[in-house]
Amino acid sequence: MAVNNPTELDSIPDDFLALRIAMEKNYLEYFVTRLNRIDPANKLKILNQKFVKDDQSLTLLIYSIIIYRFLITRLLIDNGVDLNAKGSIKLPNDSIDEVTPLWCAATCGNISIIKVLVQRGAVINLYTECKSNPLIAACYYGSIKCVEYLVNNGADINVCNKNKNSCLSISSYIGYESIVQFLLNNGADVDSQNTCGFTAMHFAVKKNRLNIIRLLILKEAKQLKNIEFMTPILIAAQNTFSSIVHFLADFNLEQEKIDAYELLGASFLNSKENYNFEQGFSALLTAMEMRSTHKIEKQPYKRIAAYNNQIECKTVQDLMYLKNVHEALHYESLIIRERILGEDKPDLLLPSIIYRGDCYADVDHYEPCLKLWCHALQLSQNNCFSVTVDLLPFIQVFCKMIKSEINIELLHLKNVLLYAVNESLYYKYKIAKNIDKKEIVKQNMYENMKIIMSLIIIISITLEKECNLEHPIKQKLLNIITKINKMNLRSENNMTLLHMCVKCDITLDKFITTIVWFPHFLSMKLLLTCGADVNALDNEQNTPLNNMVNFFIDYPFMPHDMDLNSKKIIEELLNAGTHTDIVNKSGWSPHSFDLTNIYPCLKISPRKLTCLAACTLKYKTKKEYYCDKLPEAVLKFIDLH
Repeated sequence: MAVNNPTELDSIPDDFLALRIAMEKNYLEYFVTRLNRIDPANKLKILNQKFVKDDQSLTLLIYSIIIYRFLITRLLIDNGVDLNAKGSIKLPNDSIDEVTPLWCAATCGNISIIKVLVQRGAVINLYTECKSNPLIAACYYGSIKCVEYLVNNGADINVCNKNKNSCLSISSYIGYESIVQFLLNNGADVDSQNTCGFTAMHFAVKKNRLNIIRLLILKEAKQLKNIEFMTPILIAAQNTFSSIVHFLADFNLEQEKIDAYELLGASFLNSKENYNFEQGFSALLTAMEMRSTHKIEKQPYKRIAAYNNQIECKTVQDLMYLKNVHEALHYESLIIRERILGEDKPDLLLPSIIYRGDCYADVDHYEPCLKLWCHALQLSQNNCFSVTVDLLPFIQVFCKMIKSEINIELLHLKNVLLYAVNESLYYKYKIAKNIDKKEIVKQNMYENMKIIMSLIIIISITLEKECNLEHPIKQKLLNIITKINKMNLRSENNMTLLHMCVKCDITLDKFITTIVWFPHFLSMKLLLTCGADVNALDNEQNTPLNNMVNFFIDYPFMPHDMDLNSKKIIEELLNAGTHTDIVNKSGWSPHSFDLTNIYPCLKISPRKLTCLAACTLKYKTKKEYYCDKLPEAVLKFIDLH
């Protein structure tokens, strides 16, 4: 309701609605006047009503606080409203249920309202649905005065939210140094761990907050491991926070210090954002000297082909030699990272591996690049897709290799194609489960289908050049493509890979279109060889042949016989048994355009007897004469014509 001045509210008979609008408009004087008019016997019943606004469940008291009408808040409290009545509110990035007025006041940092609420009887330790409470909210929003008052009036200083994050952990993560100091001085548990095993020390390290780390150390914070067996010093090393590593070194055992310096050096030498050769080598040298001093021998890690089957250095002399062999030192660093972090942490390992592969790709050194990237794929798959690797760079590198007439290892193509297939299985599973954000998942599925189709084009080109007909990987590739066809992957408009293969308007990355384009004869032939359904229908009831005929008609002046092989594509589709008289939703079929006119030299009869029979029944016979005498599959076949 549009209200331009307070007097207009007199026309509203509903006192509650009038008060609510007066509050929104900040008509304080009218609010007081209207409040005083209400019958005292009904006043509290009216003031404690709940209402819904913007998907929020609110009381007048909660609403007054979240829209900063604090004078009205005081009036409501003075009139005896329920101080603990709960509601639900929307924050910029979240919705919170079961909030109290005190919780809302803590998020606003309004100490005067908090004091009044507590003094009038608001319960301090009531929880929201996600197990937050006023003290947690005050710590999150950084109000030291609110934190001090709540603690001094009985708030549980070691309270945790649903993920078991304590007030100390939250303040350490966000960086509220004064709150951290207060909590520590008042008995907060310095080693409290959340559901992932993170302590306040882990959080402070993760955000590179050395001043807070110093405060925690003064309270004898332990160097605990989280559920991924990462100590604070290892987190610092992984993130190249050298000052924190140096500070925490004195609070760790020798082996832990050595691991931290090795990880720090290895991370500096393979970080896209923080690459630093000098600091990286210095940290590795420090670790090696510690090993020498304390006689702690390095345990050899397994040989990995992606890392050139290299073995780690064991002496200072070996390491000094690598200082001048940068490639070997970079491999050494990747080995160190994988040994210390473990193969089960792709989220930590992959960025460095992919970055090193990028460096090789930038100088057209493709083989080590692909080995590294394929190793990253393997690590990702072994860990159930905890990290998704972008496959487009593979396509770009493969295209550059074809353009430069460099042979592509079929093994690399197989590995990348398998990964793309598993991605599609994952998306199909999510779509079948009808999860949230289904449209985004469908779009991801379509993008992944474009990747698969691009790979099949590259595979078809590579197999065409492969002289060894008995190559052991060749049959494996064909088996994978056969499996892909059986998966019946579909885009948002229900296109199959074969539809995409012969469709001209598929959008691709500009760096690959010199090799990957549509329609594409070799890849279409490969898909048909591996069992693609030549009569599959999309949402418009188009077959792949419909797409091809459309392309020919829409672009009659293009070199269909030469560069585009349009004639060969249509011939292959006809030979594979496509129906030329399936009518799409626009009411036409390829047969309508007379394929023999498109290509006068075509000797293939484009219509089958089964199709002629279907047309005869559909157009020459009343449906009631045959609809109950034929199987459902045959009836569907007839309806297509």
